Amino acid sequence: RSQEANRPASPNQEHGHYVIGVGDVLDIRVFGRPQLTREAVRVDTRGMIRMPLIEGEIQASCRTEASLAEYISTQYLKFVRRPQVDVFIREYNSQPVAVVGAVDKPGRFQLQRQVRLLELLTFSGGPTDKAGRTVQIAHAENSPRCHDSGANTVGDETGLNAYSLSDVLAGSPDANPFVRPGDVINVLEADQVFVVGNVVRPSTIPLREPVTVSRAIAMSGGVLPYTKM
Repeated sequence: RSQEANRPASPNQEHGHYVIGVGDVLDIRVFGRPQLTREAVRVDTRGMIRMPLIEGEIQASCRTEASLAEYISTQYLKFVRRPQVDVFIREYNSQPVAVVGAVDKPGRFQLQRQVRLLELLTFSGGPTDKAGRTVQIAHAENSPRCHDSGANTVGDETGLNAYSLSDVLAGSPDANPFVRPGDVINVLEADQVFVVGNVVRPSTIPLREPVTVSRAIAMSGGVLPYTKM
């Protein structure tokens, strides 16, 4: 199931602005020149697009809307006097993340601005009663990254990071990183113990924290009369 996280984001940002990526769909409008305007332009797998009259391809990936509009404007100077170009992102497709596990609304989200782990968890409805003590972030292999040079390359930062759920919910800086495109956030379910036998309410108790035997029995309503001690 796919959701938009109210303009969520990634380290592929330029001073906090969204950076265009592969698969994004753009509207590119040239004021007063409808013949040059293009709508629903998809950025190809190499990060490139084409525009009327401009020879060759244009690198759209790793640019913001403003920087791409400025570049296209300079290319049209030879054809149009003082061209006014606007670029708008119609569809955000290049920076997906997923939230799974013990959350209220697991799903897939498209990043549209910078978002930290805690904020993304709120978009998924927060942890459920089954949540344990750990949040894992699995970083995607071969996720596209933008370098300072503007080149679109493949990142090599892969692996698995784990954080304390209580620290994440408290907004601890060490447990609240920015999420990256391709990340899969997994709120692990708690281990469980089963209290059965001569108790008021035979129960399954999630171990979100250490629990003693006596407390587990109390959480199940206590023992019934005539229980063998």
